[in-house]
Amino acid sequence: MRAFGIVAILVMGAWAAHLSLTRAQSRPAAEAEGLYQERMGDPVWRLEYTGEDFAWHAAYGMSGFLEGYETTGDTVFLDWGVKYYDALIARMAEGPDGYRGWIGPFEYNDKYWCDDHVADAILFDGILDFGLAVIRDPKLQVKYGAKVRQYVELAKKDVIEKWDARGTWRDDGPFGVYVAWDKYGDPGQYKQWSVRQECAANSNLTLPFNKQIDVGVVALRIWQITGEQKYKQRAEKIFGFMKSRMQRYKDEYHWNYFEPGGQWDLAEGAEHIRHWVGVHPERNYQTGEVSNILKAYNAGIVFTQEDIQGIANTNLKMMWNQDRQRPRFANSNADLLGSVTPAAFEGEHAGELWGALAQVDAMARTLLASRAGEGIGDEYFRNVTVKSPANFVRREAPAGVRIPAVYAQFPLGNVRTVQMGAVLPSVFTSGQKTVIACKLIEPGELEVTLVSSDGKTKLATLHQGKEPGGPDGRDGIFYFSFNGTNPATRKAFPPGDYRVRWTVTGNGYREFPVTIRAPKTPGEK
Repeated sequence: MRAFGIVAILVMGAWAAHLSLTRAQSRPAAEAEGLYQERMGDPVWRLEYTGEDFAWHAAYGMSGFLEGYETTGDTVFLDWGVKYYDALIARMAEGPDGYRGWIGPFEYNDKYWCDDHVADAILFDGILDFGLAVIRDPKLQVKYGAKVRQYVELAKKDVIEKWDARGTWRDDGPFGVYVAWDKYGDPGQYKQWSVRQECAANSNLTLPFNKQIDVGVVALRIWQITGEQKYKQRAEKIFGFMKSRMQRYKDEYHWNYFEPGGQWDLAEGAEHIRHWVGVHPERNYQTGEVSNILKAYNAGIVFTQEDIQGIANTNLKMMWNQDRQRPRFANSNADLLGSVTPAAFEGEHAGELWGALAQVDAMARTLLASRAGEGIGDEYFRNVTVKSPANFVRREAPAGVRIPAVYAQFPLGNVRTVQMGAVLPSVFTSGQKTVIACKLIEPGELEVTLVSSDGKTKLATLHQGKEPGGPDGRDGIFYFSFNGTNPATRKAFPPGDYRVRWTVTGNGYREFPVTIRAPKTPGEK
């Protein structure tokens, strides 16, 4: 992944030159084969192992097969796509528990080998996008249906089932998260894996949002292809977790690269947390995240039209410098930090046009068109994307889809300084410990209260006082334990649904729902 940006630029240049020649000759077959040869020409294919770095390289450009078909209508692109997908699957190796994956150097300590969620997800995402296109076209099903069934069964077993069997899925009522596995092997060794102390910092840690929803797309596509509801529910929990952590400020939506999914992410000491919380300052993960959010929206889960509009407001009203001739983008947290200044649009940063918004926003299309070149993705944009009007019609769901209130309610509140608000877990039994956590981006007078489930009635003050804050990803983290008891009366709150509210004086508030369950009676299972 570290070398991905440089390689991507070189690959795009080579592919654009190749495509210019072949397109001029109107030879889809040559273009499709050329895309396959270019993808297989990546140096990572010459390695004897795979792993996460292999997957980032191998995933790049694989959407071109499906885009080439949708642009030209020629199934030769799908033929070469299947050949590429099969080559990827052939590189999967069997791990210590019999499940297969792309196994190679651990991204954070290449002294050890492993497979991981994101490598599985980003490769199967591309394969299952093909699968969805096939099952929606009876003619394509005749030719490719058997392949799609094969790919879906692999994804069920070696992505969803595998990571569940390894204990990396953590449920929390309507939400759920994946954590990194804690087993690693020596290089070239696929069987005797164990816990390695040198990898502990990244083991059993909640995955960042981009990796969570990459797996979410796998579950989403399996449901769309098969109709099996358990995969829809998994996708809803993953995307629902991400949405529940989104922050509304004015008419913008903001979200971080990582947030804690459970108490396992907390740490003792001054930092209080195992991973920083904030927008990534260097890597542009949010472009891919928005693309995946649009996939969920189009499928009719979790996200509302208001959500997509809020995301568009962040990218096109706040992040963009409003210059069509020289468009530049600030990082998405610039408004929260009070740094939307001319300097925010210059130099190296992670701000970028979120291209998936071209589906819903005409200005996003204008800006995307201004940078379009000769690649297959650019041809797809000109010949497919812009042929449909920019609107909020869900592309893959029936009209009138209603998002369950448990997801539609977010983000709750409107605030600038409370960059994170979470209850870990949000569903717990009275008398047991949960943790109420937040991050402030600047110091402030903080009040934490328990309010009614509709947010209208204040029930108790859980904490009040001036708390430090700061823009750094480890600054301003504050949390405390709560067991469902009113600190003023020392009486337990009745079982039921509530909200925790964080209020910073003069700066607004945000809320998070919490459910207190009744203790089990003796003999109850």
